[in-house]
Amino acid sequence: MIFEFDHFLASKSPITVSYRIDKNKAQMNRRWSVSTDGTAIFADNLDQFRLAKKMMSGQSLYLKTKDFRGTTYSMRISLKGSSMAIQKVLNTCEMSDDYFKKLGIE
Repeated sequence: MIFEFDHFLASKSPITVSYRIDKNKAQMNRRWSVSTDGTAIFADNLDQFRLAKKMMSGQSLYLKTKDFRGTTYSMRISLKGSSMAIQKVLNTCEMSDDYFKKLGIE
């Protein structure tokens, strides 16, 4: 999962990101990577799968990060109708419910 911001965020990884699904508790201060052009962010594999699993049952995703100057950028993404597509990607990547359970993700 790659989240594109239309602004230059940073030239080096990691970057601190907070995210929340619906009104659930926010996942704070996660350390994600920055794209080579510095305008997009993405999580490590474990955080991606954890996030994808949570997105399947959510209605919206809220992301927040700061650029190298400390300016805050955020985005809200509607998740309505996305659970089947997310499940299809997880299946293609061979990420079954058993796989998540082994990682301690329910």
